[in-house]
Amino acid sequence: MKNIVARVRTVSPKFTKEQIALLTRHRALSYLIAADQIDPPVAMLEPKYFLYCHAIELMLKAYLLVNGHSEKDCKSISHDLERGLREAKVHGLLLSNIDESIIGSLSREHNRPFAFRYFTGDGWAAPSFENVSNCTQNLMRGAQGPVFLANRIIP
Repeated sequence: MKNIVARVRTVSPKFTKEQIALLTRHRALSYLIAADQIDPPVAMLEPKYFLYCHAIELMLKAYLLVNGHSEKDCKSISHDLERGLREAKVHGLLLSNIDESIIGSLSREHNRPFAFRYFTGDGWAAPSFENVSNCTQNLMRGAQGPVFLANRIIP
């Protein structure tokens, strides 16, 4: 007789938007840390850029969640980092012009044509990993305060 493995589906607890934002912020931080820790060979840079982009995307969405946006609103942004940044700036997020330029450059690759996921013949003048890491850290510092505050966390 075969062993039968039952899969039990549990009902996840309902989270508030603020809690989802906090958990999303934590996930963003994990992608940033992972990106900072890997040292890819020259021909394999895309995964590291992808990790940074995903950290930026998640942090922007966490910020938007605590500033009145719904999960549906955040999902509609998809992978468009520039759109996420534009919407976050409406709610007071401040970044330097350099960081905004880096996010813009990354957005064009992260959103369409998914250059970090699939091969394309298009070239790209990529910002340095150091600059992208600094930009992502600056975004985290600027955006996480309202996320913590919405969850009554004093950093």
